[in-house]
Amino acid sequence: MPYTSYRCFIRGQPKIWAGLPNREQHILEAVLKNPSNNRQKVQDILRLKELGSQATIHASLTRLKKMHLLIFTNDEGDGRVKLISLAPKAILIFKSLGKLMTSCINHQQLKRVT
Repeated sequence: MPYTSYRCFIRGQPKIWAGLPNREQHILEAVLKNPSNNRQKVQDILRLKELGSQATIHASLTRLKKMHLLIFTNDEGDGRVKLISLAPKAILIFKSLGKLMTSCINHQQLKRVT
């Protein structure tokens, strides 16, 4: 089977995610995709039906917090509202994914030249 940058990226991802379940990966991606001008609420993540029930998502959020991948803060305007953001450890995961993608693309381009 020919080498492709996509195949390289798919093969390298499990090492970066380090056994993190798909649901939790998708939660981190949902937090990452949130526009930075609008602070995301935990409530917004709990409404994402494609991730599972609210109880299941809540358990995953708790686990991600314990793993130091998410940060929860109280909203300054309403103390009952929890805001969610990526912790530095999660940001490093996404940076590593970006580096992997760049590396795979560069490797593919080198193969084309030779």
